[in-house]
Amino acid sequence: MLWLLLMNRLRKFTEVIDLTREVSRIAYVMGVGNLPPALNYCTWHEDTSFSPGDELLANPELKLVFRKALTEGCGLIE
Repeated sequence: MLWLLLMNRLRKFTEVIDLTREVSRIAYVMGVGNLPPALNYCTWHEDTSFSPGDELLANPELKLVFRKALTEGCGLIE
């Protein structure tokens, strides 16, 4: 299972406050090290059910955000 954590793939993180409310930022990153700093009192939580293909089918506009994540390491939606 360790190989899954080390695998370089597109991942989705949602910024949450107090572990209860979602904040308006979502980050698509190629690695945890590419996450931007969290806002005050917030933390990043990974969406482990994230499927890039399914999200693109549901929202084709994410293509630009995914491209930025793939080329620059992080695509952020505020």
